[in-house]
Amino acid sequence: MPGVTITAVNTATATTRVGVTTSEGLYRIPFLSSGIYDIRAELNGFRTETRQGVEVRVNDSVVVDFDLVVTPVAETIVVQGGSSSDVQLTRSELKRTYDETALKEIPLGTADAVGRNV
Repeated sequence: MPGVTITAVNTATATTRVGVTTSEGLYRIPFLSSGIYDIRAELNGFRTETRQGVEVRVNDSVVVDFDLVVTPVAETIVVQGGSSSDVQLTRSELKRTYDETALKEIPLGTADAVGRNV
């Protein structure tokens, strides 16, 4: 997955290095000092994942894979102004308003005995 921010934090020194995944979903964070790291993967719309206690040694390549999970999107609607009687609190409904031009463009057919447009 492209565009995932990968952060490596050295647990002993708190030194932080950051990389970003390529279009193929690969990443590199070069020149990490030897030590134990917490590796974090973050992308908007996905749950952040962390791998703790990843050991990095000199001249060693370490592979840390992540399976990011989509998080539900929370939405807040704020209604301002007007009186409380303007807001329907007991039921919800979806309405659409058509202007005169849209109404003129609606095709009007005639129905047969079964109710199908002909």
